Amino acid sequence: MYDKEILLQILLNPSFRTIDLSGKILPPRDAVYIKISDEMKSQGSNITPKHVYTILNNNRGIFLSEVLRFYNIDDKKRQILQQSEPSNVSHIDNKSQTEQKISITYKIIVSAENWAEIKPESHVYGDKKYMTLKRRVWTHIISQKIYSQTDILCAITFKSGRVYKRLSAQCYVHIKGHCIECDATIDGKLFSKPVANRDCIFEFLVTDFDTKVIHKRKRPLAGYLRQKIAAYLVDANKPASVWRAEQAKLLMNFGDKIPPNIPHEHVLRKAKQQEIDKCLGFESTNPIINLRVAKYEEHVGSIYAIGMDPFYCMYWLKEQLEIYKLGHRSLDSYLTVDATVALSQEIGVNESNDPVHSEICLRHVNHIIKQGVLVNDVLENDDSVEKDTDYETISASDDGVACWKTWAQKLFITAEALAKQSVNGNVLNALYNPTAASKLKDLMAFIPLWT
Repeated sequence: MYDKEILLQILLNPSFRTIDLSGKILPPRDAVYIKISDEMKSQGSNITPKHVYTILNNNRGIFLSEVLRFYNIDDKKRQILQQSEPSNVSHIDNKSQTEQKISITYKIIVSAENWAEIKPESHVYGDKKYMTLKRRVWTHIISQKIYSQTDILCAITFKSGRVYKRLSAQCYVHIKGHCIECDATIDGKLFSKPVANRDCIFEFLVTDFDTKVIHKRKRPLAGYLRQKIAAYLVDANKPASVWRAEQAKLLMNFGDKIPPNIPHEHVLRKAKQQEIDKCLGFESTNPIINLRVAKYEEHVGSIYAIGMDPFYCMYWLKEQLEIYKLGHRSLDSYLTVDATVALSQEIGVNESNDPVHSEICLRHVNHIIKQGVLVNDVLENDDSVEKDTDYETISASDDGVACWKTWAQKLFITAEALAKQSVNGNVLNALYNPTAASKLKDLMAFIPLWT
């Protein structure tokens, strides 16, 4: 339940004006209803923004009548004007069936608080002095008012917000803009200087608005609005998706298209991350430099160790990669690789362009892997290896190969026993894949060539 007396006091406050000069109630998506709801909550009375609009629209509790009386607006004349009011949409070009361009006129109300935020400021360009609305602020506030009080989906690009103080000027503020997607032009004017603590009303004219164009562009999230939203996301610890859902609930009805002033999630996430970096003192966009700042400067201790300090370097031979790929291609298996891999020996050729010993060993192992030759095949047919001149220097004795085969067999049996114990739950982090183990067993006889 809400306190009716408190609600009436708020509605009669000019800072929370809910009607325009003609007495027409502002649409439910206007931000003033959110302000009223927040003000009611601060005074211990809860009411939703949509409930406030419903009360005024249906004149419940004679709230609307009291508001009209406060602003000296005759309710009967107001109803007659609204019934006789012509449509605010007029067709300019209706000749083409595939293109329909119309002209739209509308009024938007800017509160006294918003006007204080976009208050005109002076600029100097050469010998000329001129005034504009506050840069990087007024475009966001005006666009938010347009999207909250109208159904226009154009991502408006504003060109000018000039302020004219001369008495001979046709208006006090002149705003120009256009839509890149449908080529519509926007022309807005504020005819008189706003009075202190009173709302001001802009009159806008949109021409060449194409109703056939599907608008997809978004208003850029920059300047004042970017800082405001990013700070809110960080302070409230709120995800970007939740913020978008809240804005959609406030600005949209069921079935409406997403307005261009609700940014994409990735834009919000980036703005939030930049705000967090700013709070942590990360001024550089280089992640390596930011890591070093986090480790050694103000937030020292937050990171224990970084891979670049000290520098680690690992080398994988081709046969190691083959074993890794083989293990991951098999079903129900995974491979754990220890990070303390030893460095491989130098490979290549010497000054006389002859391959060094490690290069010869590597070629030999690669040849065996490519040909799919197993250990038993090599032992049965040693001539297949000796035909290549590069492999003559590594011809080992039968005793040496048999010795390594015996060692490999013992190692394989031990690993298999550990794997079986792991199945029973006796040993952790020991998984067994028969196919990968079989291939690994065949390659183990060539371990001397690797090292």
